[in-house]
Amino acid sequence: MKCLMTFIQHFIMTCYIFVFQKKQFMNRVVKFLFGKSSERVTFTNTAALTNCANCGAALSGPFCCNCGQKKEDKHDFKITHFLGETLHAFTHFDSKFFRSFKYLVLKPGMLTREYFAGHKKEYMHPLQLFLVINILYFLLLSTFPRLPVTFETPLKYQINGGWINHKFDAMVSEKIKSLGITYKEYETEFNHKTSEQAKTLIIIMIPFFALLLSFLFWDQRRYFVEHLAFSFHFFSFVLIFQTIGVIIIDLIYNLALLISSIFGRSAYDTIRSDIYSMSTENNSSTLVSIIFIIYLFIAFKKAYSASNFGSLVKAIMGVFCFWMIVFAYRWLLFYTTFYGLKLSLH
Repeated sequence: MKCLMTFIQHFIMTCYIFVFQKKQFMNRVVKFLFGKSSERVTFTNTAALTNCANCGAALSGPFCCNCGQKKEDKHDFKITHFLGETLHAFTHFDSKFFRSFKYLVLKPGMLTREYFAGHKKEYMHPLQLFLVINILYFLLLSTFPRLPVTFETPLKYQINGGWINHKFDAMVSEKIKSLGITYKEYETEFNHKTSEQAKTLIIIMIPFFALLLSFLFWDQRRYFVEHLAFSFHFFSFVLIFQTIGVIIIDLIYNLALLISSIFGRSAYDTIRSDIYSMSTENNSSTLVSIIFIIYLFIAFKKAYSASNFGSLVKAIMGVFCFWMIVFAYRWLLFYTTFYGLKLSLH
């Protein structure tokens, strides 16, 4: 017991000497960690530079006149500055995204008009905005996998319909027979593969829609990139619209489950059949087309300053060509999936 008390006394004295008598040492540790230090190797190398460390241009102030990068000082090496810079990057991204999102949904064509006018700093780049929404779209689609949507078409919808679908059906039947597997096994593999392909192939449609716009508005003699910006904005809206549709249908589906638990299976079957009938191509395409025509009508007036009559005619033509592009995309999606599975299933 005496030895233990002696050890505790020595330990307390040591801590006292180390903490209170060696304040200078502790201050050095704190200063090193939080950047309040004397010049370090990195700062010494960059502070002495008379040219920009990024592009090599001559410096005439704290910022490079060529690339805009800031010349480093002691403040840049503080942890508080590092964390603040990270927080600013996130919040700045959020503000740009939500501002772009608001204009995209509530003010058709406004975002493109701002791009045409050169007001680009406050908004996300059209391609960047599309990629972010595309990622969110497919993430939500995996969360609400109730029904097929425009850009991800399961096998049963690929092989039913017109003459090209009958051709697909024959190709699939022959493939299943040669592989010696069941339709269900092939369908599972096909749907998984087509879901992966859709995430990357969807962007292929946008340049073709931009090409259509260059013909519709040839008299304005705009650059192709400007039509491309409008196309990215329009397809971003289409993805948002599809996402909202899938979520609403999923909510109705869950409501049907709730009703079935209260009123019995027959009520559930009735609502479920209504949901699927509303979601078929023939029933939903007309309503979706009307919504897209209205959106393009407003967007064309806003972005291209077109007349009412001209905007309406071009909106109808635009939606018609949009569906043609989508059908071509679906055929491409089928062929890439079909021949992509050729190796993985052997």
